[in-house]
Amino acid sequence: EIMDLPEENWSLVDIVKYWPGESMTQHTDYEEEDEHNIDNFVVASVFVFLNQVQGGEIVFGHCGIKVAPAIGLAIVNFPAVKNEVNGKVIKRDDRTMHGTCESLEEKWILRMTGWARPLEVAGQNVPSGIYAYDD
Repeated sequence: EIMDLPEENWSLVDIVKYWPGESMTQHTDYEEEDEHNIDNFVVASVFVFLNQVQGGEIVFGHCGIKVAPAIGLAIVNFPAVKNEVNGKVIKRDDRTMHGTCESLEEKWILRMTGWARPLEVAGQNVPSGIYAYDD
């Protein structure tokens, strides 16, 4: 178990490539449609930097936190809090809003997502693989 979430609640590992000059706007890993999905929603996100680059910082805008890429550095955030009685979302945590600064070099991260319920029980098919985001 990781962070009190059993293995079956975790997505497979995604390896994400950011091209030089690419950035990402502020967002949260808790999706608005999750509010209407009583079966499942994201409760934890894990990012691990796989290389060290100039630029490409992850910025948590509501908190004023900026994290520079460093090999092996992990960032964990909890975009929603679940109700332990019925498993429904209590609230989205806007402090987890984050984006990335423009990277001056190719940047690679490992990403995993933890869900409130086991993925196979909720009937969700969460894809995994290598993604290359290209503007």
